Amino acid sequence: MRRNHHHGFSNNKGFTLIELISVFIILGILTAVVVSRLGLNVTDLPAIEASLKTHLRYAQSKAMQTLNPVWGIRIDTTTDSYWLFQCNMALSCAWTANQIRPPGTDQNLYANPFTGVFTNRQNVRIGPINIGNASPTSLTLVFDQMGVPYWQTGNQAITFSDPVSATPGLQVATDISIRLTDNSGNTRTVTLASETGFVQ
Repeated sequence: MRRNHHHGFSNNKGFTLIELISVFIILGILTAVVVSRLGLNVTDLPAIEASLKTHLRYAQSKAMQTLNPVWGIRIDTTTDSYWLFQCNMALSCAWTANQIRPPGTDQNLYANPFTGVFTNRQNVRIGPINIGNASPTSLTLVFDQMGVPYWQTGNQAITFSDPVSATPGLQVATDISIRLTDNSGNTRTVTLASETGFVQ
C-alpha cells in the first residue's frame, strides 16, 4: 500500500543560496589549482577572472555566515592587486589591515608575507573599475548578512557599523564592473550586481 503524504506546499526540491555559492567557490578553487599546476607563463586572463569571481563569492559567503567580523575585498588598480580582509565592527580598519590570502591562490601571484594577489605577475592588469560615472583606483567592497554589496572608494580606514549598511560612507546604488586586461589587449569584465551581489 502506497501512502501519499502532503504537508501543505512543502517543496524540498532545489538548492539554497548558500549551497549554490559553496559550489561556485569549490569550482573556482579547483579551476585556480588546475590552472596553476599547468605552469603557464603566458597570460592567464581566464584564470585570473575565475579567481577574482571566486574570491568575491567567498567574501560574500563568509559575510553571510557571520555578523562580526565584517568580510570584504579590497582592490587597488595602481598595483594591480586585491586581497580579502576581515575587520571587527566598531574598530578602525586600515586599508591594509587584516589581509587574508584567498583560498586556492596561485603561489606565483603573491609575496611572502602576503600583501595581496598581484595579477600583473601573470601579465594581467586590473582596471578600470566602473561604478556609475566613477572610476576609482582603489575600492573596498563589503557584504551584509544577506549578501548585498556595499562599497567605498579610496584607501582610507573605515570603522564598520552594525549593521554594515549603517556604516558612514558605504554605498549601494549601482552595478560595479572590474575590467581585467592582458598584455595583448584582451579583456574580461567581472560584474557585481547591486542589491543582490550576484557575480558574473
